[in-house]
Amino acid sequence: MKNKNIWVIAAFIIGLFSGIAFIENWLVLHRNFPKSKYFEVPINPEAWGSIGEWVMILVTGFTAYFLVKTFIEQKKITELEYKKYVESNRPILNIINKDYQIQEQERYVSFEIEILNNSLQNLKISNDFHESYKLVDNHYFHDVILPNGHTIKFELFYTLDSVFIEIDIYTGNLINLNYEDIFGNCYLQQIFVKGPKYLFLHPPILLQSIKGKNK
Repeated sequence: MKNKNIWVIAAFIIGLFSGIAFIENWLVLHRNFPKSKYFEVPINPEAWGSIGEWVMILVTGFTAYFLVKTFIEQKKITELEYKKYVESNRPILNIINKDYQIQEQERYVSFEIEILNNSLQNLKISNDFHESYKLVDNHYFHDVILPNGHTIKFELFYTLDSVFIEIDIYTGNLINLNYEDIFGNCYLQQIFVKGPKYLFLHPPILLQSIKGKNK
């Protein structure tokens, strides 16, 4: 592909100058235009410079073109490799041990988040539940590294008013898990609570990479 590009560019340059020279000489011979020293055959060195100078210009042009092209290709490869590196170190989370209990108007929902792959750190948990809901998250410290296999238990308590009945599926609330991998890449992963029996763990979102932090 590179050799083909070289020949195409070279052919274009030669064709361009040949075409201009042909048109100029035709105008001189057939339309009495004043003759120009720039298109004399053989080439007039006083007008165009020596062949060596032109060869140097062409070589410099080709070199600059391929340097820029190589730089762009290398940048794409570097970005792809960095993406693979980030993905390989991203913690993988999973919901396990879901439980749901009813006692009159009292409701209790519990589940655990398990770290399946890679460690995480600086875990911070928030939610958008109404103040009448009590969410308890046990067994975690936000300023330590949580290793592969570690579990975090969540317990949700709430009481229905006597005039209300429970709906199995509603619009939903979010539990936000903000954390970093061991290299400091920041993620947001959300647990979507669509009802007492329906919990969905959304895929993680990379909020900021260490590459972005260092800029």
